[in-house]
Amino acid sequence: MSNHDGSYMLRDVLTLLDRAGIWEQMPRAKTQQLVIDIVKLAYDRYDCNAGEILEGHEELGVCYNCRKPVAALRHGLCQECGWDEEEEGDEDV
Repeated sequence: MSNHDGSYMLRDVLTLLDRAGIWEQMPRAKTQQLVIDIVKLAYDRYDCNAGEILEGHEELGVCYNCRKPVAALRHGLCQECGWDEEEEGDEDV
């Protein structure tokens, strides 16, 4: 059973950080690594759901499935994790 409340809270924290302009102050690679570290901690220690945490934050460029930094996502997934080829050209980022 996943810790949905924890996942939603972290998603809201990412939103607050975005609104505060934090991501604009950091290089993209550092931003992605910080997000990956947050998601890994939440997933491993607190049974949170990576997809729920990253939902709506595709601009950060972290795949919710493999939790790796990527250049482009579609519906939160990188190409390796399951872009539907029929949806080609429908990238989120």
